[in-house]
Amino acid sequence: NLSVDEEAMVESILTSESVKNVTAEIVKGKMDAHNTFDNPDEVKIEEFKNVSFKNDKIRYTIPPCSVIHLEVTV
Repeated sequence: NLSVDEEAMVESILTSESVKNVTAEIVKGKMDAHNTFDNPDEVKIEEFKNVSFKNDKIRYTIPPCSVIHLEVTV
């Protein structure tokens, strides 16, 4: 999500499979956040649990300034 201050609701529909499980990771932070030698964990990968799924639909809301990686088991 490239927005600095707005979250984005996403709904994905798989056309030929039912979703059995979804796991997700997120990288998030302020727009100017970055890691340094003094603070190496300012930006890091974290588990993302705000994903719901049913049948062929996956729903989640992406926070501002973040990237999400989904792994979907069908």
